[in-house]
Amino acid sequence: INPTWALGLSATPEPNVGDSSLNAPDVEYNNGPVAKVLGKIIYDYSLAQAREDELLTPFEVWHVGVPLTEDEAIRHDTLSRQISELRRELQIRHRKSNSRHDLIAWCQAEASRGGDLADDCARFIGLANDRKRLLYRSKYRVDAAVEILKEAANRDGTQSILFHEVIEEVDRIFRSEEHTSELQSH
Repeated sequence: INPTWALGLSATPEPNVGDSSLNAPDVEYNNGPVAKVLGKIIYDYSLAQAREDELLTPFEVWHVGVPLTEDEAIRHDTLSRQISELRRELQIRHRKSNSRHDLIAWCQAEASRGGDLADDCARFIGLANDRKRLLYRSKYRVDAAVEILKEAANRDGTQSILFHEVIEEVDRIFRSEEHTSELQSH
């Protein structure tokens, strides 16, 4: 289609300041397929600006570490070792390719393109996704989420929203027999 006007909104995280290996989001965007359809970025309104302008409800972001079970830790270590070994090999090939994309984007393109790098790139992405899934579904993550929700529910005037990467895990939190009555009473 050839629309007269188009509006694109993105929730892309801001780049890590001081990391010269990361391109600014607008550089990545402007070189990508969405920019070909929507055009260049004409205005960027950051989360920091929205907070400063008091357009967002105040919120807290907590980073909470949870232990892994022994089996999860063994699997995590194995995956991490495989990812590191493969990353070293792929970084050499990535540098030689003179790609303007980061390693992950380059691997995704190589995996979909086919050729001699496709298998290694697909394996690298698959291993990284396996490790992410392991962490998203770790046994003690449910307990930690329930404790945080209970603590928030006990504060006057506090409302909570639970964001999770996996819908089934949110369902697991609320179906948990030992926690269901505790959460519903708040």
